[in-house]
Amino acid sequence: MIYIYDGSFIGLLTVIFEAKYNNITPIKITTDTNNLFNSVTIQTDFEKANKVKKFIIKNTNKLFFEKIYLTFLSEKQDIEIDIYNYIDILIKKNIDKITDYNIFFNKYSKKVSFESHRFKGLIRFSELTTGEFYSRFSPTYNILTLLAPHFKNRFPNENWIIHDIKREYALIYSKQTKQVNHVKILKSFDITNDKYSLSEKEFQTLWKNYFKASSIKERKNLKLQMKFVPKKYWENILEFN
Repeated sequence: MIYIYDGSFIGLLTVIFEAKYNNITPIKITTDTNNLFNSVTIQTDFEKANKVKKFIIKNTNKLFFEKIYLTFLSEKQDIEIDIYNYIDILIKKNIDKITDYNIFFNKYSKKVSFESHRFKGLIRFSELTTGEFYSRFSPTYNILTLLAPHFKNRFPNENWIIHDIKREYALIYSKQTKQVNHVKILKSFDITNDKYSLSEKEFQTLWKNYFKASSIKERKNLKLQMKFVPKKYWENILEFN
């Protein structure tokens, strides 16, 4: 059976509940709605998902449940089946395979957590003519929602947008409501130079000049620089453009 879900972690837990409840092992768990043959679409159900969550925590602990969630955000190919298989061996209490999966979840959760931590220092905001502060980035992993608590606490009195251009989603924070919304962004959405405020344009010029003037040519070390700020991130960081 091919299970189709909405791509959320809650949605995946719902699929796992349905698969185990109906005793139908999934061949694939996907968001691709083109899978019409031998497929079923599962609607996200928080109550069912919560039962699976409680089962995982009961048989492991809260910290490990968080590691499973972080690994899900890695978007590793067929990660949905990996998580389903792990819950299956928890039920069957297959100790040997549980150990292998523990190593797997530890590995990927560290990768996702590390990138999330790194971007807390790499996100750059630019002021728009409308007053909002906008930032675009393209992370390797799906870490957008992990950044929400940090920036909500860091900039509670500003309206800001953090845009994952790779996945076409954004966090939009309102200082009036103090709420962060996770929303889909249209492909046509683009922030061009004319949308930046005058003070922002002046600041960008000053910052680039400062960055250039403060660098010492003889001590330039690209290898070390890329260790702290990988080149794949440079496109969306002002001082590297």
